[in-house]
Amino acid sequence: MSIIKSEDSKKWITALVFIGAALCGFVVFKFAQQLGIWFDLEAKVSQFNFIAQGLGFVSAVVFALAVTKKHKIIFVLARSIQ
Repeated sequence: MSIIKSEDSKKWITALVFIGAALCGFVVFKFAQQLGIWFDLEAKVSQFNFIAQGLGFVSAVVFALAVTKKHKIIFVLARSIQ
């Protein structure tokens, strides 16, 4: 029974990490879009939308890797789920 519970908590941790990563990527993408509007970067930089999407994607990947590689963060998340 405890094996199933430990596997379930790992699944929840992984799901929370990737939901957080998606949210981080979305926020960075929207922030880059807002910067483009404020500073008129869309007119000055060609392919600005692709750059903003790339920034969002890279930030999501970095967030996911940073959280999954830090064992202290995973330990805190595991304790909060139980």
